[in-house]
Amino acid sequence: MAKEEVLPFARGTVMDSASDTLSDTVPCTHLEGRIYDVTDSVHGTGQTVKLRVVKNNQSTSITVARKCMGFATGALDLGRRVSGNPGAGAPAKPIDDAYTVGSTITGYALFYVVEAGPCTVSAETTGTTLAQWDAVTVDANGLLDSTKASTSACILGLVDTAQTATSEGLVVHVVPGFQQGGYTA
Repeated sequence: MAKEEVLPFARGTVMDSASDTLSDTVPCTHLEGRIYDVTDSVHGTGQTVKLRVVKNNQSTSITVARKCMGFATGALDLGRRVSGNPGAGAPAKPIDDAYTVGSTITGYALFYVVEAGPCTVSAETTGTTLAQWDAVTVDANGLLDSTKASTSACILGLVDTAQTATSEGLVVHVVPGFQQGGYTA
């Protein structure tokens, strides 16, 4: 996967049919899944955030929220195309913090998810009990699971601070790639 400094479109925006000719038959495979390094300007850490270009693999729009997207299940779609909420504990990546909550990502548009680095993700609505640096995973709604990740779940990252509230946005240090359970800090 390419790691480049110049983004193909600005953070917080999409590349869609209004700006380019995209459809399900024009996959933009030259961009899908590519990873770009940027400096964290959202949380002010100065750390490198790795952004992954993904395609909304459905004709319907995605409403931006502080949640994670699940990957489409077609051949070679992992890391390239998303299709809505993930399964509980499934591979997922959070929508980049640069997108405005409530805005929409049109069908078949390209947008950014965080591949690695700090990102805010909401916790599920049941009681959340997480200690600082707990490995976390997602629930079936793309929210952080309320408890530390099991060994069979795909790890999203490590939670920055202890949390016992519900539905609050937590900063997660997203780990690169797709790792199944047993992750230790």
